[in-house]
Amino acid sequence: MKSLLGSLRRHQFFTLSGGLLGANVLALATMPFLTRLYPATSFGYFAIYVAISGIAGSLSTLRFEYSVATADNENEASLLASFAIASIGLVTVISSLGIALIYFFHVLSAAPQSLTFWSETLISIALSGLLQVFTQVNFRQGTLSVISIRHIIDRSTVIVFSFVFAHLHFEQEGLILAHVLGLFVSVLVLWRASKLRLRNSLIDAPAKAVLKKYRDFPLKNLPSAALTLSTSQLPPVLYSIFYSAHDIGYLSLAQRLLDSPTSIIGSSLGAVYYRRMLQSEPGIHLRVLWRTLVWSVLVFSIPLVIAFVFAQPLIERLFGAAWSDSAFYLRALIPFSFVRLVFLVQQSLYVVIRRLDLDLMVSSALFFMQLLGLGLGIYLARPLLFPVHLSASLSCFAYLAGIALLFLQVRKSSSAPISLRVT
Repeated sequence: MKSLLGSLRRHQFFTLSGGLLGANVLALATMPFLTRLYPATSFGYFAIYVAISGIAGSLSTLRFEYSVATADNENEASLLASFAIASIGLVTVISSLGIALIYFFHVLSAAPQSLTFWSETLISIALSGLLQVFTQVNFRQGTLSVISIRHIIDRSTVIVFSFVFAHLHFEQEGLILAHVLGLFVSVLVLWRASKLRLRNSLIDAPAKAVLKKYRDFPLKNLPSAALTLSTSQLPPVLYSIFYSAHDIGYLSLAQRLLDSPTSIIGSSLGAVYYRRMLQSEPGIHLRVLWRTLVWSVLVFSIPLVIAFVFAQPLIERLFGAAWSDSAFYLRALIPFSFVRLVFLVQQSLYVVIRRLDLDLMVSSALFFMQLLGLGLGIYLARPLLFPVHLSASLSCFAYLAGIALLFLQVRKSSSAPISLRVT
């Protein structure tokens, strides 16, 4: 691990991971209490809300926010951030029309037939987009501590209000209301710390030139991101058409437990890895990629193997006997989460080497495998566990192919020899 952190700048890694670590420790520490305050159905509603707002919110910027960090100067960064915020407004309006159709025709049978639920979802879409923009602005400024603290503030707000709403007997939507408030506070924190001035005009000649220069982000990275997001966020939406919110709640708990290592290590390490590669010469890309792959496999596999072996007693003891069914979903998702975590750390390198077409190809394969597993499971009319297990297994092959493809591409563009040493 020492060699890995040495290559990726220890202080940046610990600055970013510190906030995520604290936030996720808080989330995991309070989860046993929340599972005793909220039924599985409430977690199912929350999973549907997160899936819809997560897909639309993450794509609402049209991926312009990622170009903010790579902009050549502050003027370009300002224009790109302005493009991203304008896109959020447009996508939010379009999303409201889609939500209206879903609500009136009751497409998602497992979702609550409540205007409050769908209003919260729409607000979350806009807040999620703004959160991404101001995160990248602070990342460009180098204010990593603000990004780290934001995670703690966000999680603390969500936890406090989750208990408050449970006390007020808002069992159906208490988790969702708390999450919306957490997003709102996070956006305020990052906005106050940002120093970037937004542009009022986005149709003049300089703005059009910048848009043309960075058009590969919305044209290539957006479809890739949409497909990647769909592999993780689309399943709960599809499940809500055929299965109950109660079953989705069991699955949601297992997914949230596995998302914690992804958030703590994968996101932080991936962000620092991205920054490290941007600042390095192409000749050392292969060496850093190889060492990161080796250490990722060694470090990530240990806790996941332990979780797989002791899934049943851990779930029952920590979250109550009523949640024992979540252990089956946890075991089904652990191999998928392991391969996905290794891939996500490396994925930003596609952006660095400007091979977004390959990233799109991998994301397309993942999307196809995910839908294939879901479709077969639903067609055979099996319980929810079957399509979950099948789609996760098929998706592992696509992630492994993506890692191999990235390694081969970097090897072609790098003249540095591979060192087999991992210490």
